[in-house]
Amino acid sequence: MPATGDQLIGEGAAELYGGDEPLFNFTVPDELLREAVSKSRHKDAVADVALMPGVGEGKPPPLRGILRASGYTPLVLLTLAAIVPNMFGQGINLVGNNLEKSFHLSDSGLGAVVFVASVAQLLWAVPLGLWADRGSRKVVSAVALLVFAVLAPLMALSPNVWWFVILYLFASVGSAVNNTVHNSYLSDAYPTEGRSRVFSWHYLQDPIARTLGILIFGAIVSYTNNCR
Repeated sequence: MPATGDQLIGEGAAELYGGDEPLFNFTVPDELLREAVSKSRHKDAVADVALMPGVGEGKPPPLRGILRASGYTPLVLLTLAAIVPNMFGQGINLVGNNLEKSFHLSDSGLGAVVFVASVAQLLWAVPLGLWADRGSRKVVSAVALLVFAVLAPLMALSPNVWWFVILYLFASVGSAVNNTVHNSYLSDAYPTEGRSRVFSWHYLQDPIARTLGILIFGAIVSYTNNCR
């Protein structure tokens, strides 16, 4: 029987290297792997099968135990930090008619204001992600929320639409931090076997923000008849 292509390749590699095994038929020696792990500062994380996505058998571990071991604080605080700016954005969309009257805007002008805020989140995402990769994600998240907390109330004092847009542009940093910094921090804070459930709870901030934003802003405008 004539030799197959794989057999020819294996024989050629064996002749080339003077051995009996094909060229790519090898594994990393255990001694070399142990040496690499011993020199790492994170010995528990290197070559740990539990950190690979899609591994594990049987019933997944309870989320409560994972949160107890890794901490409730990151999930709770980052979820609240995402709810507040997104709730504000939903409220701004709700009071669009009131903004038109206050700033004497047309429908296209109001659309431009909303468009600027949406684009601002995209523009902030990359710089915030770069800062978080080179520094502390907790600091980046806190600073972004602080900037929002200072600038958002000042938007009510805007003498014209231009000041409103400028303040909204910088206040949007509080919303842009969610999809970059928050997600990367949660990925590092919780193990793989509970990470999907952690993200599921974190992303509840979106429907919560939509609901609370409409309720709170609607109540304020109905009571005061003024979006400011």
